[in-house]
Amino acid sequence: ISSWSAISYSSVTVWNAHGFWLDGATATAVAFSTAVNDSATRHAVYLDGGKNNAFTVLVASNSHASGIGLYALGSDTNTVTQSRLWGGTFGARLDAGSGYNAISLSTMAGGASAGFSTLSADSNTVTQSYMQGLNGVTLNAGSESNAISLSTMIGSTQNGYYTAGASNTVTESFMRGGNNGARFDVGADFSVVRLSTMVGAGGDGLRVATDSNTVAQSYIQGALIGLEFNSGADGSVISLSTMIGSVNYGVYLVGASSNTVSLSYMAGARGLQLQTGSNYNVVDRSTGTGNYGAVIDASSWNIITQSFLTGQGGFTGLNL
Repeated sequence: ISSWSAISYSSVTVWNAHGFWLDGATATAVAFSTAVNDSATRHAVYLDGGKNNAFTVLVASNSHASGIGLYALGSDTNTVTQSRLWGGTFGARLDAGSGYNAISLSTMAGGASAGFSTLSADSNTVTQSYMQGLNGVTLNAGSESNAISLSTMIGSTQNGYYTAGASNTVTESFMRGGNNGARFDVGADFSVVRLSTMVGAGGDGLRVATDSNTVAQSYIQGALIGLEFNSGADGSVISLSTMIGSVNYGVYLVGASSNTVSLSYMAGARGLQLQTGSNYNVVDRSTGTGNYGAVIDASSWNIITQSFLTGQGGFTGLNL
């Protein structure tokens, strides 16, 4: 499809070919249309260097087990709204150099990987949308400054939300994973989650392996651990949040230092566990409750101030 084109109320069904292919196209509008294909290497909708294109009430479906509903490569400032994107692997995938694209009021479903995924794609936004796959969302390495808001992310077996890129933001959203509700992997420094819910049906509500993150005004629950900081996960701030570990810990740190929890509630078999090498952490004006309210084990220079720690069944509020 060439630049400055308009397509509406149209349907394309192909085999082993692209449905709608915008090859360097600019300012093309596709509305109330359907693109269906079955291919591992061709896409229902393919934006190749496309810019300023608009898709409204689009259905893009690629039924191949390795297929992608909408795929963008080096494509900027495109919009997708009120659409359904489905693929055997990804519902929508923004690849290298795809920035400042906006998806809203849409559903993205990927069978074998993620509903919505990025790789080296920056400054994209998703709002008021539903994303589902083995992972709901994967923001992979080099994907920075993306923003998701007012959306639902469901990972059937893995993570509701996964990021390995820096400075990505989630606000007012729901994340649920068969393993973790959300996961900040190595490289995901300066991640932000606000006013959101994270539920890990089989693992952690939120699992963190990176630095300088912010979580505020959120509810975090895991089957095992509410919030887990792994080794080297330093300098994060958690505030005004609830963290519940149904089996183990509300908040668990191992080898993680200089983190702050304030004005928050932590509950589990142990409300808070600072495990080996977790130093210089601060808990301020918070509640920890469980068999032990808080346990500090082989960790030093931590501060707990103006907080309520309560133990149950004859155990202590604080165990050093």
